[in-house]
Amino acid sequence: MTEKISHFFYLFFFLTLGFMKIYRQAVMAIIINNEDKVLFGYSPRDVSYKFPQGGLEENEDIITGIKRELLEELDYNLESKYIMEIYNKKIRYPFPP
Repeated sequence: MTEKISHFFYLFFFLTLGFMKIYRQAVMAIIINNEDKVLFGYSPRDVSYKFPQGGLEENEDIITGIKRELLEELDYNLESKYIMEIYNKKIRYPFPP
């Protein structure tokens, strides 16, 4: 798995998730490989497909947060050189949907 993922390029989004006006800061990774294929996975908990994502821990910056999420969810150690762009605009949407 590491060999395949090592060829991916990374684009990160910063967003806020929320439910009933309670929002939390979170991160999401859009992972695109050299063939322009996008990685997303199925979440049995949410019964939907989504990008790797998760909430930020207290005092955690977005880069550290997404590296932790990718390690937890995909067992992948992200190198900063693969980060193509960081999107810092806050997005709010109800969660769970």
